Amino acid sequence: MGLSRGLDAEEGRSPAIAPGRAVSEEDLPADERQPPSTVVPAESAPVPLQPAAPADALPAFPAPPSLPVHTGLSPQDVAALRFVEDGKSALGRDDVEQAREQFERAVAIAPSQPYGYYFLGRIAFARGEHKQALAFLRKAELLFAQSDQAWLGETAGLQGAVYEDLGDYTQARAAYRRCLQLLPANLKALSALARLAGEEPLPSEPLSQ
Repeated sequence: MGLSRGLDAEEGRSPAIAPGRAVSEEDLPADERQPPSTVVPAESAPVPLQPAAPADALPAFPAPPSLPVHTGLSPQDVAALRFVEDGKSALGRDDVEQAREQFERAVAIAPSQPYGYYFLGRIAFARGEHKQALAFLRKAELLFAQSDQAWLGETAGLQGAVYEDLGDYTQARAAYRRCLQLLPANLKALSALARLAGEEPLPSEPLSQ
């Protein structure tokens, strides 16, 4: 049998296969054998990338109070409020530039309406423009009616945050206290005063007895 397989190999013929035995790869000539298959690992599904936040996106702020209804307002005030509403919608899409333009239109068409100044102050603070933020917020505070306690409280609380960011803890405490006089349950102002309790007062700030 070994001699027969040798002669078959020399003559280029397939070796004789014993009856009843299954044909294996070794029984075939070298040129008829299948090359070894290469297992290609399946590619893993790509991990979806999370969209990056826009570079000029604002940090999270508490939701401001509701804007007034349009009834009983002058045409200029109604148009200004619509600009403010469009600006708020743009802020919701993180389109800060579009929002700023809408708020600037609001104060241009109705300079005595405070809402555009408030939101311009918010944008300026988020951009690190502290002095401009305080100027807008003070203007808004002067224009809000005394009955607008929610808006006055939010404006005072935001001023407190600006002063705190500047390191002027005297003014920050004063602004947070004004906020709490109007909105006693304002958690942001309460936590801020608790946080500032351990800060050293500035030389101009009198120590409490």
